[in-house]
Amino acid sequence: ESLVVSPADVPRHAGKHTVFFQHILECPSLSLCIFLIPRGSCIPLHDHPHMSVFGRLLFGKMQVRSYDIDNVASSDVQNAMYYGQPVRATRATSGVLGPDPATYQLTPSFGNLHELTAIE
Repeated sequence: ESLVVSPADVPRHAGKHTVFFQHILECPSLSLCIFLIPRGSCIPLHDHPHMSVFGRLLFGKMQVRSYDIDNVASSDVQNAMYYGQPVRATRATSGVLGPDPATYQLTPSFGNLHELTAIE
């Protein structure tokens, strides 16, 4: 089944600088969702502890910046980020995806700390 989402949906569902989020499927081992990110907006730096992320850009252009956390236990990272304390990390990737559809992957040990910025 098609997800039936297009560039015209961005202003209709997301505000000028508001990210729209829609769950498609949720189960114990998988979460599938769609984000509509208006131009100039971003999903700020965050991580998914012990999870892999498979992302798919459907349209537009997006910058993906990801970092590897330097030798710190995941629970320590979560506590540090929650309390606004610095976390030492090394840039894993930084690149622009699009305008053609593109897929990217982040794993628990590669690039899991990441942010996404819509360029167009």
